[in-house]
Amino acid sequence: MNGPYKPGMLQLHPTTTLWERSLRRGRCYRVIRDFADGDGALHSSGEQWHFVGTAFNRYDDELLIYVAFPDGTEWRVPLTLSDDSQRRVFDNVADYIELVPGLDRPELFDGAICWECNHQLSRDRPEYCPSCGAVWDLVH
Repeated sequence: MNGPYKPGMLQLHPTTTLWERSLRRGRCYRVIRDFADGDGALHSSGEQWHFVGTAFNRYDDELLIYVAFPDGTEWRVPLTLSDDSQRRVFDNVADYIELVPGLDRPELFDGAICWECNHQLSRDRPEYCPSCGAVWDLVH
C-alpha cells in the first residue's frame, strides 16, 4: 500500500478498469475477508475505506486501487494479477469487500468515466453509460 496522498490527489486519475464494473466511486466499503496486497500490506476484516478509482499498470501486471480512509488520507492499493492469491481478490471482489450503506461521499464520484468509451458518468445512474449503453453490476 502506497501513501498517504493529499486528499483529492488520486481523484485526478480519470482512467477506469474492468474492476470498476463492481465498485462505485464515492461509496464506502468494508473488508470482510483478509487479503494481502502487492506490497505485502495486510487488509484485515473490518478495514473501511471509500473507493476513489483504479488504474492498470500493464508493465507490472498490477491493478492499482485508489481508496480514501476515514481520516481523509488517500492510498494506492496494488494487486499483482500474476500472484494467485491477489488474482482471487480481483476475480471475486464481492467475497472480500462489502458495501457500507449510508456513508457515501458523492464528491469522489465526480470525474468518473465509462471504461468502454471514456464518456463521463452521471451520479444519478452510475452503472449505465448514456453514450455507449454499457451496463454493469455493482457490489451491493
